[in-house]
Amino acid sequence: MTSIGSPLATNSPAALRGEEPYSTKRHGLDITNCDSEPVRTPGCVQAHGALLVLRLADLRILQASENLQAVTGHPVKSILNAPVAAVIGAERSMQLRALLTRQSVERSPIYLSTIPANPCDGSLDKALDITVHTVDGVVILEFEPRAASSAVDFDYYAAVKKTVAVLQSADSLRHFCDLAAAEIRDLTSMDRVMVYKFHEDGHGEVFAESKRSDLAPWIGLHYPAEDIPRPARDVFTRTWLRPIPDMSDSLAEMQPLVNLRISANVTDDFGNVTGLEPVLELREEDCRFESNLAGLKAPGWLS
Repeated sequence: MTSIGSPLATNSPAALRGEEPYSTKRHGLDITNCDSEPVRTPGCVQAHGALLVLRLADLRILQASENLQAVTGHPVKSILNAPVAAVIGAERSMQLRALLTRQSVERSPIYLSTIPANPCDGSLDKALDITVHTVDGVVILEFEPRAASSAVDFDYYAAVKKTVAVLQSADSLRHFCDLAAAEIRDLTSMDRVMVYKFHEDGHGEVFAESKRSDLAPWIGLHYPAEDIPRPARDVFTRTWLRPIPDMSDSLAEMQPLVNLRISANVTDDFGNVTGLEPVLELREEDCRFESNLAGLKAPGWLS
């Protein structure tokens, strides 16, 4: 199996052991080394969005993803060590400082603001949503294009209330998973939603599924533990939602790769644009979008 990182990626044992800065884009991984991948420090972001790392004390920019200009219109070289206002403006910078002062966003991304589109001068074709959180003493700002939504009048409260009521009717774990797959597919309009169960030995099973009628069923299929290695499974215990909007998209590396404040890659598996590797089978099945929603079964809860 070939590397699923950058086409130019070369596996580096030293990087995988943490002896040099790691980048999923630069070093890649394959079935032989994915169990040692440092998934918490990927050194990359998904290229549909951009990321800034700020010093908490003064909100100066320590790192930026290399695609910052493509996403926001600001070249990386011109904004490193500059105040964050150089990218988001003075008013949003004050808004950011006020938010960080009044509440904790440690490992908990929340919405900050939206930069409106400005296609007239060519600086920004799409509006950008900004989210913020902190980790290891630095501030993480993420920028993602705002999706055009036709469901402005959709009643999300009613939909979630109905889903919760349906899930509460489950009388077994399998029944709950069947209902969950169907409800999530109904809410998201995805082509396929599957519940992937990890067994004690680490291997996975497609335990429940809701899909389009023309798609081949995956229910009951089993996959070896190496397909979703332990580092990735551990992330699911900390981060409940991990989206990959475009599985064919490239990765954008952080510049510089090492955060000089902590002399290491930033540890961040909580963000929306964190550079992730898709599940191998899903890429091979020509899936275009993947989103992982983690669930932990409490002892004694439904069998």
